[in-house]
Amino acid sequence: MTAVEFIKPGTKKEPNTEAAGRILRRSLEAGLLMYPCGHWSQTIRLIPALTVTRQQLDNGLEIFRQAILAE
Repeated sequence: MTAVEFIKPGTKKEPNTEAAGRILRRSLEAGLLMYPCGHWSQTIRLIPALTVTRQQLDNGLEIFRQAILAE
């Protein structure tokens, strides 16, 4: 498991719950299910199955990348 935390630009680590929520929604619409975490749900957990293939991992990361770039 790993996670990515989103903070508001120009702040001293102020949680960006709104951005994390939009990224989660975009990812889900593209077929990737991820979980929010953190006190303010500003963090997204990446928890691939132990049986994930390289192709599935690459596809999932590309969906996540595109969701972030749309921010």
